[in-house]
Amino acid sequence: MEIKERHFGLCRLVAGYAWPWVSKKNKSLFDIQLDGVELRWNTKTEDWINSENARYEVGCIHTVQGYDLNYVGVIFGPEITFNTQTGLIEVIKSNYKDRTGKDSIKDPQELDRYIKHIYSTMMLRGIKGAFVYVADPALRTYFEKYMDKYDPSIKSNHRVEVPLIQLSVENEQLVEKYASTMYLREEDLQGNSHDFIACQIQKDGSDENGAVALIQIVHEEIVATEQNLSDRSDAKASTAFQWQVAEQHAFYGKENWLPSSLTMSRYVVIRLKNKGGINRTVVGRIEKLLGGVAFNK
Repeated sequence: MEIKERHFGLCRLVAGYAWPWVSKKNKSLFDIQLDGVELRWNTKTEDWINSENARYEVGCIHTVQGYDLNYVGVIFGPEITFNTQTGLIEVIKSNYKDRTGKDSIKDPQELDRYIKHIYSTMMLRGIKGAFVYVADPALRTYFEKYMDKYDPSIKSNHRVEVPLIQLSVENEQLVEKYASTMYLREEDLQGNSHDFIACQIQKDGSDENGAVALIQIVHEEIVATEQNLSDRSDAKASTAFQWQVAEQHAFYGKENWLPSSLTMSRYVVIRLKNKGGINRTVVGRIEKLLGGVAFNK
């Protein structure tokens, strides 16, 4: 889920009430232990999805009600199992730890339906997909008949939509002409897809467009700056961008992508418009050229 969180954001782990909330009183304790992995229940009850530590914690049915996630990881606890004799998915009441639900629902059949409904609801929270971990071995074997098993060695074929910005050179600055979209593989991105844009510049003195470069936005501001980041060691940058050029410069083959009239380092300043048509200036870090062309580091 951590990889999905970096690419898409809003990816969370949730589970059924099969473990008591011991960390509520003792923050040093872990609530859930599975295959050597120790996890804690949500430390916040209100708007847990958007809380700072949510990506490292496990939520419950109450924390995801009314929310849509990009991906959800659902942990099926030992309170739900598969009966190989009857061929039915069943609930083990003694393994269910929610006192409110267990004490208020006396009818075993009603409790069975209640717990199954919790899991079905949590699995539907993920718009793009769901990952499932099943604690009960018999239920895990049953699910494997109907679900693909996760294999980390297989690269995802999922395509991610990123803006494709067509740029022109105006007064030695890169300025957005118009925007469209393109699709990339998840593994092409090393962070949240919202931080990336793809850019293409018209070559000097030609009607052709240059290669498409993948750029990660590392800083942006509404007020445009007249300063460019250059590859000269004595380059002066605005205060807002100063920390960006503090990194060691990595020089690339500028002729492969940038017009010869511009002298840029790994970082480029681009004038863009947001959806509301407001001008903004972004500092982008050039990650790679798409289409199999690599930068020279």
